[in-house]
Amino acid sequence: MDWDQIDGSLKQITAGPTGVWGVYANFLANFVPNDSEWSIWRWRGGSGTGNNWDQIGGVLMQISAGPSAVWGTYRTGSIWRWRGGSDTGNDWDQIGGALKQVSAGSAGVWGVASNNTILRWRGGNDTGNEWDQIGGSFNQICSGAVVCGVNNQGLWCWRGGSGTGNNWEKIDPRNDFTNVAQDVDGKVWAVDTKNKIWRSKSAVQ
Repeated sequence: MDWDQIDGSLKQITAGPTGVWGVYANFLANFVPNDSEWSIWRWRGGSGTGNNWDQIGGVLMQISAGPSAVWGTYRTGSIWRWRGGSDTGNDWDQIGGALKQVSAGSAGVWGVASNNTILRWRGGNDTGNEWDQIGGSFNQICSGAVVCGVNNQGLWCWRGGSGTGNNWEKIDPRNDFTNVAQDVDGKVWAVDTKNKIWRSKSAVQ
């Protein structure tokens, strides 16, 4: 894949119909952070590559921009869903379950647990603990037009439909991405181990 670098620095990024969002962490790798070191950001730059981010209220360690809602997770594994619309306040509802990472997209809401197992949401607009386990193991996952995941073997896409088996196809061998997201145009955004931001030049289907 070919990529354009975007200005700014993030720990994690997400892209979807509700926009491009990210989480920034202002601490060194050997420092145990407190809540004040984390911040949430929303992209307002369109197709540009400048540093065009607005800060959003709340504290999350990971975030996901879905078709109708933004989801996120906190350090304890708690799961949160945004109800703020275009607001910038701290407007989050807690969802049942525990994940280290969640992703909401047109392919559904997916998550990764602390042991890297993969889960898919079946709860609709509910707030209960309603997750099904899916075959495979990822460090991070994203749900867009397709579901993609990353591990130390590369970038993968889900080909399993509504099944729950280990049905993943490798689409890129690059193994230094820490997280990925797919925007409404089908392009994949990524953050690498040096917190650099990347965007694929072509859509992934």
